[in-house]
Amino acid sequence: MFFDVDGVLTDGKLWYGPSGEALKSFCALDGHGIKQVMQSGIAIALLSGRASPAVAIRAAELGITHVLQGIEDMPAAPVSPPQTVAPTSDGQMESPRKINVGTM
Repeated sequence: MFFDVDGVLTDGKLWYGPSGEALKSFCALDGHGIKQVMQSGIAIALLSGRASPAVAIRAAELGITHVLQGIEDMPAAPVSPPQTVAPTSDGQMESPRKINVGTM
């Protein structure tokens, strides 16, 4: 199962700190749900069009090792386990039905 980050795991807003760094707000309940899904044996991946240290930190907190950031052509990104595809997206920039099935 893979998740788009901005607009799915965040509220879609971009906040900028005093040094120009992008800040993101993640929901603790989403993280709890993701951990439960992972405990059931389902692989999780994060996919983002932006590159952000906040995404890497959140992924590490949750134990997600499959993280692709700065992806300009999201539909072409190989992001899912070969068995099953279950994309979650806000649908604004990507077309989940066109996501390329690869291996993590």
